[in-house]
Amino acid sequence: MNRRAFVLLVPAACLGADAPAAARIDLALERLADGRWNRIDPQTVLASGDRVRFQFSSNAPGWLSVYYTGAGGRSEWLLPSRLIAKDSPYTIPAEPASYSIDGPPGLDVLYWILSPKPMAPEALVPAGARRPLPNTLIPRCRGGKEPDTASALACLDERAGPAPLDAATSPLRQSRLRARELKIDNGGAGGASIQTAERTMGVIVYEFRLAHR
Repeated sequence: MNRRAFVLLVPAACLGADAPAAARIDLALERLADGRWNRIDPQTVLASGDRVRFQFSSNAPGWLSVYYTGAGGRSEWLLPSRLIAKDSPYTIPAEPASYSIDGPPGLDVLYWILSPKPMAPEALVPAGARRPLPNTLIPRCRGGKEPDTASALACLDERAGPAPLDAATSPLRQSRLRARELKIDNGGAGGASIQTAERTMGVIVYEFRLAHR
């Protein structure tokens, strides 16, 4: 289990004065195999053609948006805005849909935004925002060893999975943001958790990096 503590950026104006508990998000990555959905380690290096989806829940209600940038430079809204209830599990995308892994090998980045108020897509990614440069990082197995197909050991890349927002490469609007501590627990095949250290609720923004070959 890989536990990390990072700094999260949130709009300062959205921070409230009181909240009963720290905000917590649980996020699990699932892959379709033999007609069944199975939870996998978020750092798993996926193969072209794999079909994946996410299981999402939050201890605070809000409006969820997901923006995608691919390793080849393609970008689009996967989920422009969806109302999320407190402590309710959601499958993203909703069944029977799924995401298909394609494009050049690299690290695709999904930007997850949970806001207490609805936010228009153009307020999150302004028109004319710079397009991401192609990602030239090739996923590698942890320890430099290829997976053993006989034992079906997974190839894991520690750069994949949930991570703090990288302000230098993010296409999201960066105005009026301030640093905020974020605790990330990759959790292995059980799923990841993202938690704020402060007992205040605001806009939560983080990345999920999908490694694939």
